[in-house]
Amino acid sequence: MKSNFSFYYLLVSSFFLYSHVAAINKIASFVPPAAPFGTKVPSDAVATGYGLFTLNNENKNRRRFDRSRHVSFAKKKKAGGAATKKIQVKMLKHVPGTGQAGQVVMVTPAFFNNKLRPTASAEIISDEAVEEAELKAKAKQQLKMNAVKAAQEDLEGFDVVIKRKAGPEGNLFGGVGPKVIIEELDKQLANELWKTKGVKIVSVVDEDCEEIKGDIKHIGKFSAKIDLTADTFGEFGILVEKEK
Repeated sequence: MKSNFSFYYLLVSSFFLYSHVAAINKIASFVPPAAPFGTKVPSDAVATGYGLFTLNNENKNRRRFDRSRHVSFAKKKKAGGAATKKIQVKMLKHVPGTGQAGQVVMVTPAFFNNKLRPTASAEIISDEAVEEAELKAKAKQQLKMNAVKAAQEDLEGFDVVIKRKAGPEGNLFGGVGPKVIIEELDKQLANELWKTKGVKIVSVVDEDCEEIKGDIKHIGKFSAKIDLTADTFGEFGILVEKEK
């Protein structure tokens, strides 16, 4: 019995000894690359005839190169898109952020085809058509300014007579406001300009040059200032008389 135990003990000891020696031989078969004393060698470093070569560095360099190539391509693509030629269109409707009706603007072909043309908001217009439209607009503006100047001259020294019911002390039973004044002016000095949008009475003063706030409420002589167009005014007199 004792001899059997010794045999098994010897067998197990031999097995562990053999495993230990094999492990030592396996470790000894790896010769680490030469490196300066104190230098930490990365676990992924490979020894070559030119020194240590790290796989991670290669991957990092490859990723850096791919990224720079991607950025360069994106910049070229962006630069190419910015150079897209725009076309000239005339706005037929007001489109927020693009232009008002009648305005000539520059837009990309894609925006015109996808947004403006399907909604009939604009039409393509040539340089010749733009020049012709500008000439017509200038001629129209000149005609308007001529009409304004003529009206301004007609108003000089002209008095609009307005008759209203009034009490014994001259107080009117109903006030005379800007709308009534314009209506009476058109009756007594007909001119299409008085009906133009923007033409309005801006002030009325009495004989003492005191400005009337609101409507005229008593008989007397007054002076009115009328806005004919931008920065152009006319003046005329107003005679408010008691209706008999």
